[in-house]
Amino acid sequence: GNNGKLATSTDGTTWTQRTSSFDTTTTIRGVCYGQGMFVAVGNNGKLATSTDGTTWTQRTSGFNTSTIYGVCYGQGMFVAVGDSGKLTTSTDGITWTQRTSSFGTSSINGVCYGQGTFVAVGNSGKIATSANIH
Repeated sequence: GNNGKLATSTDGTTWTQRTSSFDTTTTIRGVCYGQGMFVAVGNNGKLATSTDGTTWTQRTSGFNTSTIYGVCYGQGMFVAVGDSGKLTTSTDGITWTQRTSSFGTSSINGVCYGQGTFVAVGNSGKIATSANIH
């Protein structure tokens, strides 16, 4: 959440605050899990990974100073989305590749994966789907 705060729980009831690799000026906007790794995203192009939810490592997202609003995992691929129609993918959570989205310069506010399809939503009611983001 705000100020780089992050917490973990093994039961959904009792939570333990963790030290994230996000600075105190960064809001964590989203987190997902896939392939044995957590990926967290936030303001100022910040993206971090963790294999245990406790120790976090900053990664280069390619978003520069743009906000990353959401991240998801599906089909062996992490997908992160954000400001100005930016979209980036990674097969390992460490190395990220910029992709072209159909949103133009409109922000992409969220992304999810289910039943073989990625779905992205953005400003002005925009919705896009893809069965293959590779």
